[in-house]
Amino acid sequence: MILANFKDIELYFDKNPLFNKINFQLNSGQKIALIGRNGSGKTTLLKLLNREIEADSGEITFGQGIKISYLSQKVPKGKDDTLFSFVLEGIGELGNLIKKYNELNKKLSKKETTSLLNELDRLTNLIDINKGWEIERFVRDILDKFKLDGNIEFSTLSAGKKRIALLTRALISKPDLLLLDEPTNHLDINMILWLEEFIKAYKGTVLFVTHDRTLIEKTATSIVEIDRGEIYNWNCTYIEYLERKKDSLNIEEKARKQFMKKLSDEEIWIRQGIKARRTRNEGRVKKLVLMRDEKQKMRTASKNAGFSIQNAGASGKVVLKAKNISFNYDNKKIVNDFSTTISRGERIGIIGENGCGKTTLLNILLGKLKSASGIIELGTNLQIHYFDQLKGSLKESKTIVENVSDGNDILEINGKPKHIIGYLQDFLFSPEKARSKVSVLSGGERARVLLAKLFTLPSNLLIMDEPTNDLDIETLELLEELLMDYPGTLLIVSHDRTFLNNIATSVLVFKEDGKIEEFIGGYSDIKVDKIEKKIEKSEKVKKKSNQIKKLSYKEQIELDKLPEQIELYEEKKEKIHSEMNDMGFYKKSPDKIAEINTNLKSIETELSSMYEKWEELEEKSLSYEEHKQDKASRQ
Repeated sequence: MILANFKDIELYFDKNPLFNKINFQLNSGQKIALIGRNGSGKTTLLKLLNREIEADSGEITFGQGIKISYLSQKVPKGKDDTLFSFVLEGIGELGNLIKKYNELNKKLSKKETTSLLNELDRLTNLIDINKGWEIERFVRDILDKFKLDGNIEFSTLSAGKKRIALLTRALISKPDLLLLDEPTNHLDINMILWLEEFIKAYKGTVLFVTHDRTLIEKTATSIVEIDRGEIYNWNCTYIEYLERKKDSLNIEEKARKQFMKKLSDEEIWIRQGIKARRTRNEGRVKKLVLMRDEKQKMRTASKNAGFSIQNAGASGKVVLKAKNISFNYDNKKIVNDFSTTISRGERIGIIGENGCGKTTLLNILLGKLKSASGIIELGTNLQIHYFDQLKGSLKESKTIVENVSDGNDILEINGKPKHIIGYLQDFLFSPEKARSKVSVLSGGERARVLLAKLFTLPSNLLIMDEPTNDLDIETLELLEELLMDYPGTLLIVSHDRTFLNNIATSVLVFKEDGKIEEFIGGYSDIKVDKIEKKIEKSEKVKKKSNQIKKLSYKEQIELDKLPEQIELYEEKKEKIHSEMNDMGFYKKSPDKIAEINTNLKSIETELSSMYEKWEELEEKSLSYEEHKQDKASRQ
């Protein structure tokens, strides 16, 4: 079923095209990750789908009677309602009736109660839910899962808990199309894992914008990319998208170089033709004019950010030592008997549930907060800067230049002078954009301003609290490369699993009762998960150990044939990928593109099934051989 269809949609921003006659279709059951640079129009696309704004031209049609819910990036600050009442507002009149019933139930007469219950049933039938109480139970279950009291005022909640409330509010009408804009912002690891499982299990269509690459990899069945005013439906998983995108960019760059060479040759020819007019071909001249026009309109791939961190020189070998430190708040153990030694050059990730005490730990380690017991020793020659502290230093009414330069036209970056405009261009701010006020910037642009300000300050110990929020994936990957090369020491609070895997040399994990455990490596190296999986697998093996059988003749034949069949299907898949990476592929008719995509999907499904069967038969064969050898050794 088609939920929404974009036809030749155009939208302009400051006279520049944000969308250039884009065509796009959403179908039921899809899980789509919408990606693209900050400012490319991802949030705008969601707002078009949510009917908040209108396109300048083109047409958007929606499936009959479809329900759409939208989780915005922005978290409302006000709202005097209780959390439960705020969530119920997501179903409008029905929610108001449920609230009214809860408030007046004891005061109503039997006749009034019956009338109200009948009205509740009428409205719940309209949104395809059996009873109004199912909605109430659904809301209570989610709030209970995250230990949220429905009677607390919404305005008193943390940003992470407000996000959960907003998501719950978006879900209660059981939308056919769920739009999520940066849903993992302000969420801790446990909440993100819940969201991941929820998206995978959700029966409706989910279109989500996120910088969380692990979330995309684990949930998205399709990748849709906005790039330079165009929209591309890659119709594949994130891993496959990365491979295809790399090939596509190589092809695009090759085609661009060929075009520019041809244009250069034609420009030389036209100049020669002025001296010998009789040899000039008027048709060739017209083509040259068209090529010049094409070059003028050509929108090349966006420049990558190119920032660098100022190095303040080496600190002492030992950056800090903590021995048996503890900290309590309102009789609750926040940090419980924690010891560590952090050496120069280490990159320490810190993770845990929201409110567990990650920021408190940072403040204790830096001597800004006194621990109840234990000893903190800071190393020598430390120059410390704190990313999160800069957030409050941005002046909304001032320009990006004014916020970053503090009135200086020339900055000194790693001993070399650099003009502020050139410096900001490294952070993807054009000269015009650099003179914009901070108040008009997107979340991703604000994050880049903070990084620009931070990196003007020499440091050898960087404290970064959620630095990845709002950054687009390309800028995030570049930041990772930069931090990997940073010679100083990093303490990073983050819930971005891919970021931690790529950056961290070790991870501090908050457990219950203020206990903190340290694991070498990134998020995937947290041994608790590995140990649990190992125990679980071991238990399964024990249960099956007495049931191990040899492969049947039919299974052995199937196992022998599978590698050849897989190779054949891989070749078919690669052939289609090559066709899709060709510059002219998207000039084919929509029906032909759909046919090729369907064929690719069928091949990928078949391949997945074959790989699964191959793994199953291989494991059974190996298990039997190991079992036979083990039995022989015991005898």
